[in-house]
Amino acid sequence: MARSTLLQMGLAGGIALAAQPAAAVDDVLVLGDLHVNAGIEMGVGGFYVDNPNFGVGRVDLRSGNNTGDAVWGEGYVEPSVNFTFDPAENLTLFGEASVVFAATVGEGDAGGFTDGDEGDATLEKASLGFRTSFSGPGETPWTLELSGGKQDVQIGDGWLFWDGNFDAFGDTAYWLAPRTAFEWAGTADLSNGSLGLKPFYIIGDHDQDSSEIIGGDLRFEQDWGSLGVLYANVLDSNDNVFTRDGMQMVSARALGVGVPAVEGLSFSGEFTKQFGSEGAVDYDAYALYGQADYNFAGLPWSPTLTYRYARFSGDGNPNDNDVEAFDPLFYGFSGGWGTWFQGEIVGEYYLFNSNQRNHMVKLALAPTESLGVGAIYYHFGLDENNFFGTPVSDRSFADEINIFADWTFSDHVYVSGVAGVAFPGQGAEDAFGDDRTIFLLEGYLVVTY
Repeated sequence: MARSTLLQMGLAGGIALAAQPAAAVDDVLVLGDLHVNAGIEMGVGGFYVDNPNFGVGRVDLRSGNNTGDAVWGEGYVEPSVNFTFDPAENLTLFGEASVVFAATVGEGDAGGFTDGDEGDATLEKASLGFRTSFSGPGETPWTLELSGGKQDVQIGDGWLFWDGNFDAFGDTAYWLAPRTAFEWAGTADLSNGSLGLKPFYIIGDHDQDSSEIIGGDLRFEQDWGSLGVLYANVLDSNDNVFTRDGMQMVSARALGVGVPAVEGLSFSGEFTKQFGSEGAVDYDAYALYGQADYNFAGLPWSPTLTYRYARFSGDGNPNDNDVEAFDPLFYGFSGGWGTWFQGEIVGEYYLFNSNQRNHMVKLALAPTESLGVGAIYYHFGLDENNFFGTPVSDRSFADEINIFADWTFSDHVYVSGVAGVAFPGQGAEDAFGDDRTIFLLEGYLVVTY
């Protein structure tokens, strides 16, 4: 089957499903205490970027060919099955499995990570685990959950650990990013609802150098917000793309912490320090962000205004053995637009949460319960005077504006669209050798059952 035909079938199927009533997928098989469920997720998207690379044109990262403007489509279908089995009181066995069929057509994405003649089928999830509850300190019961296999590991708001697959090159569908599971992950989660401890061991995909990382996350959650502390150690890495073998890190976060005296105001932030050494390589990098959200609950459309400052260290001398550029690890699209792909142009294709200083102002509105709209402004600056080793005379990289709309058509159908524009600063002009404004249009549809 031609890859373009696969995408066309996905689009046609998505539209057909959107027009149909919801179909039940729970309990497709029940045998005593065994419950088997099935589901399917389908996504299609269309994308247009004018003046990629600030006018240089889209450059395929494998062939080196310049294809000019970028017009492409992506699609995927992910059927899944999961089960639960309760062999005894306070004991549940569970598992899940899924496969992703994906394709990219057209020129390929604007960053050159995929081209327009690719389609593939990959095992996405395959994991088993068990869950048990018991009495412990305090009045609230404790729950212990252990699982292992190809699965997601998602911590906090996705600042460091969220998406285990880069969806690049042979994987296809770079922007839709249907694959999130790590190549292998084992986790244990002990929690009583407010206090939790989560040790983990993960292996990233080949685009992430098959990095093996062990760590643990301690979290505390209350009605006023949540706090967390994380430690992780890179046990092994191929170090073909990143230099991270032997790197350690600690991270402290606060998410959605409300201000009692000011209704509607909350703060979030995180600080991460990366350190350690392996052979002749020494690590000394950091990143931080601070964010304030204010919800005007009494106004029409319930507007929420957000300001965020984020800084990710860069490396003033990328050619020595001191690694000072922050390693963003496995961040992902976790909390809506701008988290943690900062900018649909600059954050998707040029700056990847390393060697940058960002200001973000976001206004989100809710005209109806099912429709959300808004606008985001970003100012991107470099932390050091280089762009992936290319010297620049000025740290001002770009300014970007995104306008978005999200429509939840039903419990099973979600549609979204974004228009964006990015204006180059002197840093981008020095890095790319051109100074044209980039324009972007993108839209996508996701159907789940």
